[in-house]
Amino acid sequence: MLSDGGGIISESGGDYFSELGGEIISESGARIASEFAQKPRFHRVQGNNAYSTVPDEQFSRWLQHNVPTLFQVAQNHPDWKNRKIRFEFWASAPLTAESAALYAAAKAEINANRYEIRVRLGDDIMELCEDIGDDAIR
Repeated sequence: MLSDGGGIISESGGDYFSELGGEIISESGARIASEFAQKPRFHRVQGNNAYSTVPDEQFSRWLQHNVPTLFQVAQNHPDWKNRKIRFEFWASAPLTAESAALYAAAKAEINANRYEIRVRLGDDIMELCEDIGDDAIR
């Protein structure tokens, strides 16, 4: 699902979000928030048991398959092709050491002028939710 005037597409176990005009709106119509209205962002939201870890195969697929594929889609989208793109992986559980090393290596190799990647984990996400100040998402 790509919106015509949009900014982001997120996947969260079947729930998709689009960022339009500085807000993130879910398919159900709920407002989530937006830090950077001018930067299209693609989010992968991964719900895992906070006492486990994100499976390596899920993280590596996002990093090595989804990010390059979505970057190509964004480059062909008239509203996004000349804008800096950000890909974010959100998870309630931590990454394994192997996934953390894969992320660090990719982040060091990626040309930041083309796009950027970011990982937000448990405490990072909680802080973001608290900063929004909306009781519905706390």
